[in-house]
Amino acid sequence: MKTKPAAPAVFEPKPISVRIAAVQYLLRSIHDWSGFENQVRFVMKAAGDYKPQFVLLPEIFTTQLLSFMDTSDLRQAVRNMNQLRVFDTPHGRIAILICYDIEFPELSRKVCEMGADIIFVPSCTDDRQGFLRVRYCCHARAIENQVYVAVTGTVGNLPVEGLGLHYGQAAIITPSDFPFARDGIAAEGVPNMEQIVIADVDLSKLVTNRVMGTTIPLYDKRVDVYDNQVEIIPTV
Repeated sequence: MKTKPAAPAVFEPKPISVRIAAVQYLLRSIHDWSGFENQVRFVMKAAGDYKPQFVLLPEIFTTQLLSFMDTSDLRQAVRNMNQLRVFDTPHGRIAILICYDIEFPELSRKVCEMGADIIFVPSCTDDRQGFLRVRYCCHARAIENQVYVAVTGTVGNLPVEGLGLHYGQAAIITPSDFPFARDGIAAEGVPNMEQIVIADVDLSKLVTNRVMGTTIPLYDKRVDVYDNQVEIIPTV
């Protein structure tokens, strides 16, 4: 009697759960360094109660310090942020792309080619349209590179020139495919409210999805297209 050959084994990596806490940090006026220190300590303790592996704070949340400093020369700044880095942590490889950086697909692709599993996007936007530019790009990068993207921003108002208004909403974003959240959003906050957004993500799902996903854009990339000339065809 002939026996039916066994079906090939499907590789199912063990779940690797990572908890992310994204802080919607409220910018409130303070009077000295201790006021800043106390608020940060409170936020970190509150986040720590959930035992996350990563806590994400927004871009330039330290501008809260300007509320008791001389702000007559805001244009003067020091910039030393021109190199991409991937951090190999005990809880997966991560990269940090700050706000506007996420709007460029090449940057995300480079860190994902180096094995990034999670991209953290600290941001600071003053209106809804600016927020949505960052948010929509976070979704695009998660889909293109089959990674998780965690984003957060500052909320509240601060009586400092150029930094008065803030529009923010934290979210943990997933690839858009069956193993993940229905709308590609593992968790998101209420816009413009002080809160901490928590989500557990499974890094093993990324491994499977990059090979067996409905689409596999990370591996189907075409780097040669940058060398192709675009032909302009007149129609009149």
